[in-house]
Amino acid sequence: MTRWASEPEAAALALIVSTLETLELGDRVLQAGGTQALSTHLEATERTIVPWSRRSAPTALVSADPPAGSFSSALLRLPKSRDEQMLAAHQCLGALTPTGRVFVYGGNDEGIRTFQKSLADLGAVTTLAARGHGRVLELRRQDVHAQIRPTLAEWRATSRDGWVSYPGLFAGGIPDPGTTLLLQHLPELPDDASVLDYGCGPGAIAAAIRLRQPNAGLTLIDNDAVALVAAAENVLGTAQLLGADLDVVGSARYDLIVSNPPLHTGFKEDLAPLDRFIHMAPAHLAGQGVLLMVVQRRIALERTLSQMFETVETLADDGRYRIWRACAARIAPTAIAPKRPR
Repeated sequence: MTRWASEPEAAALALIVSTLETLELGDRVLQAGGTQALSTHLEATERTIVPWSRRSAPTALVSADPPAGSFSSALLRLPKSRDEQMLAAHQCLGALTPTGRVFVYGGNDEGIRTFQKSLADLGAVTTLAARGHGRVLELRRQDVHAQIRPTLAEWRATSRDGWVSYPGLFAGGIPDPGTTLLLQHLPELPDDASVLDYGCGPGAIAAAIRLRQPNAGLTLIDNDAVALVAAAENVLGTAQLLGADLDVVGSARYDLIVSNPPLHTGFKEDLAPLDRFIHMAPAHLAGQGVLLMVVQRRIALERTLSQMFETVETLADDGRYRIWRACAARIAPTAIAPKRPR
């Protein structure tokens, strides 16, 4: 197992830091993705650094599109999905000056070599470093010969039934098998119920609830700004909140918290957000409120859920996914959730 498999962000940081001195970054740099540690390295230089991410990050500007302004270079941490990789490349290229450069870095196992071939469709790509099972690529803005689509709106896709999706959304923006199973076990709710969809993606769960209960109050949370753009278009009249934890809802409580929770941070599986979600949920349920979620069957949750709720049951199990229902909080709704690492 390589370090890229066990510690992908640490491996990516080591690779790009080792090549920083050889890169022609210029005086204004867009840091697209990557860690706070990279920001610290860059800030030690006499340059203007603008960290940007489409997903929640403690020290970055989080938005669906990069910030306005002409950058001399962009450092792009290779995204996970292939369609998001191309979107991010176009967005970074569109943010550059005419002589600007995009530097992309990532692991061989993450698909950096395959992406290099795709990136070549835009212009000549140079490999600046290839070490430790990773690569750093360079594409100059002046070498780009294809048309650039620099804004998210230019990547909008709609299905025959009008469902809106964008690159990089979970399961390609359509309901995955887990979500499909969950939709078959949605509870009956009062017509005016308040519902929170955590990790909403493009809004499949919220859309099903809206169809059944048109007057339900729907609040959608996701850590991906692009997912919220899609959800707002797919399910009108909802409130969207950007964040990775339930603390973004303040003191609000709901009759139902429903979720197909995210299980990955970047390329690596990360169950810490799921653990925080379960620990924080009781504080945001109304008196008779219910937590309903679907999780892969291999992930053991009964003990964790039973620590927080009096009633825990499995509503469905198809051999791959389980639907968990929990209610009646055991512990008073206090700030007992595990702290999110900085």
